[in-house]
Amino acid sequence: MTYIDPVLFKAAETGNIGPVENYRTRLNQLLTPDENTILHVYLGNQTYGHSNVVKVLIDRAKALPTDSESGVTEAKKMLRMTNEEQDTALHEAARHRRSHVVEILTKEDPEFSYSANVHGETPLYMTASIGLWTEERGKVVDEILGNSISVDYGGPNGRSALHAAIMVGDDGRILRSNCCELVDNRGWNALHYAVASKDSKVFNEEV
Repeated sequence: MTYIDPVLFKAAETGNIGPVENYRTRLNQLLTPDENTILHVYLGNQTYGHSNVVKVLIDRAKALPTDSESGVTEAKKMLRMTNEEQDTALHEAARHRRSHVVEILTKEDPEFSYSANVHGETPLYMTASIGLWTEERGKVVDEILGNSISVDYGGPNGRSALHAAIMVGDDGRILRSNCCELVDNRGWNALHYAVASKDSKVFNEEV
């Protein structure tokens, strides 16, 4: 493991693309002590959401030879890397509702099913569970559901992204994830949550 150079770390933290473009070492192999890649660092800073650095990092990784044993490209390896919390870059992008970044990540590796982190949260669950529904949040959900071949929508305590969406007053668009019948550890499916929250109207066309 090679630690990220402090100058490069600061550049990623502040959204400065210059040092990233000029860096000659394999960026996808540079990690912080808690195993964050430079992509994690960039996406983890809430004041930046531009996709230019993400594109640069992916293009740099694409230029490297594909692993002859696994057949997986270096770009996909980078996108699938997890930190100590088991968060991927997509987890970070979903957490901060960066739809343009989510679009890039999911289109770059559509066949990968992003599993839950140490808190039991998948990227889709994260998006569904955080705050009130907004247009940007809706775009994140649409990109994940529209671009990913195999979507993992699980959450903690047996809940699904749909359970989470209903709990925060979702408008129903996440119903496309086909997880209506999943039950949590209490034996509740999303309909139970909808009834409990007096918001069962979102299921009118589904039931």
